[in-house]
Amino acid sequence: MIVNYEGGFHHPPLPTLIKLARELGVRVDFLVGDEATGLDEIQDRELFEFFSKVDKLDFRIRNALKEIILGLVEREESPRKKTRAA
Repeated sequence: MIVNYEGGFHHPPLPTLIKLARELGVRVDFLVGDEATGLDEIQDRELFEFFSKVDKLDFRIRNALKEIILGLVEREESPRKKTRAA
């Protein structure tokens, strides 16, 4: 049946797309080829799954984690900016 979908002979109904996406651990828009999400650019699947869990937490915890991550990213990028400027 999936061969028919892959070959473009048939298109799965929405409930089937949702089930496939859940089983494959991807979003429906990824299955239908929507490139706008950028999910295909994520290389670290474990990190993606972590952020998916974080997204379900209380907004205060999410905001605190955002601040921590932002600080780490800025700290990591800071020496690179200085090196490039030199």
